[in-house]
Amino acid sequence: MDQNPAEAKQVLQTDIPAVDAWLKNVWDRAKKAAELISRLREEKAELQARVSSMEEELLRLKQETARLEEAMKSTPPVQGDHVFLSNGEKEQLGAKVRELLAKLEGYV
Repeated sequence: MDQNPAEAKQVLQTDIPAVDAWLKNVWDRAKKAAELISRLREEKAELQARVSSMEEELLRLKQETARLEEAMKSTPPVQGDHVFLSNGEKEQLGAKVRELLAKLEGYV
């Protein structure tokens, strides 16, 4: 190259604002990416906790359903169109069925 040192220094000084702008752009993009990654990690943790809670609730409901099915098997047999249960038993069974249906609708 046939440039003298003064000319080379001037060329480098004119490139400094462009390099600074480029570096600022890279820094801003890296910062935004880091913020997004952090937010996504928090969201993932919240979703995993929610899934765990729902799985526990589902297991509990399955166990309750199995218990109610066993209770239905041990109830007196149906005679005609009538089941012979006491009023308290009917109310309890009806309340449990309504509760289970409400919870299942909440998941759907």
